Amino acid sequence: MCNNNIKLLKTACLWGSIIPAIVYVIWMCSVICLLSAKFPESFAALVSKNMEVSELINLLAVACNWGFVRTLLLAISATAIATSIFGVSLCLKDDFYTFFSKILDRKASVVASCLCMVVPGCFVAIFIPNAFIHVLSFAGMLLVVIAIFIPILLLGKVRQSFKL
Repeated sequence: MCNNNIKLLKTACLWGSIIPAIVYVIWMCSVICLLSAKFPESFAALVSKNMEVSELINLLAVACNWGFVRTLLLAISATAIATSIFGVSLCLKDDFYTFFSKILDRKASVVASCLCMVVPGCFVAIFIPNAFIHVLSFAGMLLVVIAIFIPILLLGKVRQSFKL
């Protein structure tokens, strides 16, 4: 898409980071304001991490007093879980395929790698409720650490190589 156009790549990365950040901040502010105003005791439980995601969705549906909000929130949650499963799976696709191609033929390697990519995440999401959310929160913490320290380390390496 970008055809190695550096300016276009920088713009895509910038907007690809800014848009989700803005949506996330709006979402968090909306949830915090709504729950703290309508359900202060539930908001305290949310802050102290004593609330499950399903409870949060139910509270938001009650607070908005719209029936379709709960369905919409459940659909968004299911979409987030599905995209996380497939995103992680696609990152592991080549590794699984390389492993299975050593012991199976091409078609069987593709099928086996696809099954290994999707089945474990779906199994966890279906049979162990909220486990997938906890794993995602841990992954989010790791991403924050990576997002902060990797640029600092890269900047240090660049300065060291150019003696700045």
